[in-house]
Amino acid sequence: MRSPKTKLARPLEVLKASSNPIRYRILLALSQGPATWTHIAHLALGQEPWPVSGKLAYHVKVLREAGLIAQRPDGRYELTPLGQAVLDFIAWLGSWEPSRPIPIITATDGGGYGPLTAREAEAQGEN
Repeated sequence: MRSPKTKLARPLEVLKASSNPIRYRILLALSQGPATWTHIAHLALGQEPWPVSGKLAYHVKVLREAGLIAQRPDGRYELTPLGQAVLDFIAWLGSWEPSRPIPIITATDGGGYGPLTAREAEAQGEN
């Protein structure tokens, strides 16, 4: 059995990676589709990439290590299923009302991530 600290390490890494405003803008930019380094710099930072390449490289690295974005063989970056789930969750938080159910994100059979209803979560807990 994993310790509580180990169980929390991954979710906390994901939350930390997505909590920075620059990284959030990178996620939003990639939610429109795969993008080149230059395109990310323009959309997320509003600048040409050369004056901010160090800053951009750091933020892209954090997002990649957290599993929120990936680099395609053609060099463009794309949002992963986990990255999309994080954006969906952030959007849900922005529109949260006490009467709305809390979505639970879980790994899917296909290796991605998706919402899980409370009833589905309860059923999985019984297995």
